[in-house]
Amino acid sequence: MKKFGLAPQDPTYTALFNACSNSPWPEDGLKRANGLRQLMIEKDHQPNLVTFNAMIKAYAKCGDLQTAFSVVDEAIACGHKPDGYCYSSLLIACASDRQAGFKHAIEVWRMMRRRKVVIPQTYHYNLLLRIVRDCSLGDEEYMQQVIHRSEVSSVVGERSNRETRLMRSNEPFRTDVSHQGIQSTAIDSVKEERTDFALQKFESTPGSLQGPYVTSGASVFDMEVPNLLNPRAQFRDLVSLEMPKSPAERLALLGGLPGVLSHMAKDGAQPDLKTFTILLETVSSEPEMESDLLATMMLNNVKPDVDFFSLLIRKRNLRKDYFGAKDVLRLMEKVGLKPNIRTFGCLAMGCCHKENAIQLFTEIEKAGLVPTTEIFDILVYQSNWDFNYKLHLLVAMKSYSVLPNENLIQKLESKIRAARMLVVKKVSGRRNVMRQF
Repeated sequence: MKKFGLAPQDPTYTALFNACSNSPWPEDGLKRANGLRQLMIEKDHQPNLVTFNAMIKAYAKCGDLQTAFSVVDEAIACGHKPDGYCYSSLLIACASDRQAGFKHAIEVWRMMRRRKVVIPQTYHYNLLLRIVRDCSLGDEEYMQQVIHRSEVSSVVGERSNRETRLMRSNEPFRTDVSHQGIQSTAIDSVKEERTDFALQKFESTPGSLQGPYVTSGASVFDMEVPNLLNPRAQFRDLVSLEMPKSPAERLALLGGLPGVLSHMAKDGAQPDLKTFTILLETVSSEPEMESDLLATMMLNNVKPDVDFFSLLIRKRNLRKDYFGAKDVLRLMEKVGLKPNIRTFGCLAMGCCHKENAIQLFTEIEKAGLVPTTEIFDILVYQSNWDFNYKLHLLVAMKSYSVLPNENLIQKLESKIRAARMLVVKKVSGRRNVMRQF
């Protein structure tokens, strides 16, 4: 362009910033983005909103959160109003900060709400939930500032019947949301009906579901947690609040599963499969939460895919609910889905006995698949000190013509060395006892 005397325009800069954001090397992409921005300053070029959004996305994906926020301030100073694309890029930038990304995301969300220009869409909520899952809040001092800001805004702003209220430390936190449609029952009555939770709820018709979390109908959510998504949440009577450490605790600060879904309903954002998949990774590992999540998917006409069920199997195995993990296969069959090799890999995490592995191989063969090296690797780890189980796995590997990888061999050799040391220690102990006599 210099050779032909052509001056770069907004589309040129936009394309170059997009290239920086897609760079496989973030450091290099950041360096080139800085060079482009400096070039624009030198040429006194004022970009349009599309170019500003491309700049924000470039700095967001390259991990420079501070500059991304600075570009937004610069765009506002130039008279531009941030749009939905701008806020989604800022949320991507927040996700790059694993230590305090949740803190920055709350600030971005409140900025979006305060300006009332952009109504959050499904992809905004998905980004927010991803940050809840992956990023921490930062320090405890900031958490107190967040609560204080919410308290001040609730006093200054007008009160409405949809405000979230926290009455006393020993009284439930209640958010009332009214829509037309299906009414949910009280949480206590739901808990009494939870038997064979996953299968019963997902096989029911939408009208017969009695779950507390709905987004397309009327709902009354009873919660004992604050909701930072509510711009007028009141925390003046809050006695204390511990620093959230897990994704489930961070989700609780947004009102938990019902709080997020009620805000999506107000904004007209329909939760999709990605929303529920991230929620499954985020909610606490309790059967009741999984039951409600499946019921809510049914109410929103969202059908789980194989990867969702594989994640559910993995989550149950991690909490040692091996029978519940196997029940997911039955649930998949009911909704017309066939397990893939990843599903069986998640199932292998619960095969602590030889009989479990034999049953797993049968299920894999029934699905027309062959066990992979990774599945055998998981089974070797689960076999622990059962060397008869390990020997059976080696024979099965030979029959399936599966070659072991380095990791599998190291696990076997490590366990053999540890067992040999225990045998030597036990034999030497017996000899010492015999010598005493």
